[in-house]
Amino acid sequence: MKKCLTVLASLMIFSCTESGINDIEPHITSISGTWKVKTYEDLVTGVVTKKTDENSWGMDVVITFNETTGRNEVTGYVTTNEMSGEFSYGTNTTLSLSYTVTEINEPEWGKKFHQVFRNEALKYALTLEELKIQNSKENIGVTFVRE
Repeated sequence: MKKCLTVLASLMIFSCTESGINDIEPHITSISGTWKVKTYEDLVTGVVTKKTDENSWGMDVVITFNETTGRNEVTGYVTTNEMSGEFSYGTNTTLSLSYTVTEINEPEWGKKFHQVFRNEALKYALTLEELKIQNSKENIGVTFVRE
């Protein structure tokens, strides 16, 4: 019994850390709600970028995932520009996001958002307070906090 628990614990640790996303809470299954970008992370170097007045021009990236309209909608603003589109869940905590936004006159804080969502190879993890999304092809991740 002790060996079985050790193997199970090892598998759980490996599955949570293999993708670099920790604190997975499997009982929370919906990303619905309004989220604000807290940080971006370079998945190769581990460097975390926090918001400053210089890199954001004092503006935020805030998006809302809405599953109550019969389709999975996403709306919000990326610093200086509004965005809207759709999202869908995949298997094994994967996520696909298709959206329309202009990228006119955006600070680095907004440009990093587009880098994360540049393709559909997205993994996500959800806790009560945070949503983490990683784009392994672009080697960048984003952490959102609930609004």
